[in-house]
Amino acid sequence: MSRFGDFPKQINVPIPTDETGMVGRECPNAECEGYFKLQPGTGLTGDDLDCVCPYCGHRGKPDQFWTKEQIEYAKSYTPNMPTLLRPVFDAVWNAAGWERSFNYDENGKWTRRD
Repeated sequence: MSRFGDFPKQINVPIPTDETGMVGRECPNAECEGYFKLQPGTGLTGDDLDCVCPYCGHRGKPDQFWTKEQIEYAKSYTPNMPTLLRPVFDAVWNAAGWERSFNYDENGKWTRRD
């Protein structure tokens, strides 16, 4: 079993909504690339739900309908690295016989040690 089992294998990037709570989408069909908006959290659940372009009818997984701007935003997104790396630091300290990394306080907040 890996000591890094809790380390995230992906980073979730929050995509902001507009002032009305809608999020933009772009058809991945190169012949269309139509822009439309959806309201997130409409209650639909499941792994096999397709997104459908209202202009050309193209169907695909929701993660194929990002706008070019959203993709660039995700590429430039910088997560909270101390929070992201805590499982790694804890694993290193565990391997040395310590309970946890003492670079974090009791609440999991990174504390600078000079």
